Amino acid sequence: MSKENELENEIKEIFQIYIRTRHSYKSFLCLSEIDDISMFWRHLTFISQKDLFIEIDKLTSFSGNQKFRLTTLFNKLRSGGHFQKFNFSEKKLDNWNNELNKLSDYTQKISTLRDEKFGHTDRNKKEEHKTINIQSSKFKKLLDIIEDIIKTIYLDCLNKYIKEDINHFIPKINPKNEIEKAYSKLT
Repeated sequence: MSKENELENEIKEIFQIYIRTRHSYKSFLCLSEIDDISMFWRHLTFISQKDLFIEIDKLTSFSGNQKFRLTTLFNKLRSGGHFQKFNFSEKKLDNWNNELNKLSDYTQKISTLRDEKFGHTDRNKKEEHKTINIQSSKFKKLLDIIEDIIKTIYLDCLNKYIKEDINHFIPKINPKNEIEKAYSKLT
């Protein structure tokens, strides 16, 4: 497989993780607005939050276990890296790395919550889990940085645009309409 195809496939995988993150983020925000505290709605809210933390952690984790970490892609694009032939701007990589490092306390909290609350529920059962505000400007900034990284690398290295606006892939969720549709299928 050519380096172009390898890089394109890797960026597409990262893009898919990002899209799942945005879907879960949007779903969580909508579900969080429902006043009903029934077990059904709490469970759906929990699932969307769990998926959100798992997906975003794949991209921002400091763990070497995540194949599609952004920092791994950065290293592959650097001089001496697997994708060095693309001569990607070291300055851009350094800038993104700095932006992500500024959010490292935040992303480390995401990773910890992912591990303790969602990923490894067999541990620390009695310990109360900390929470983090995913409606904060930090989370939105993190999503914006990731989107910029994906679009820029795709364009600069492969001379291709991500054809559709990324927001095209994010569902426009109207909780009332979704509930009515689901209810109509049950009756």
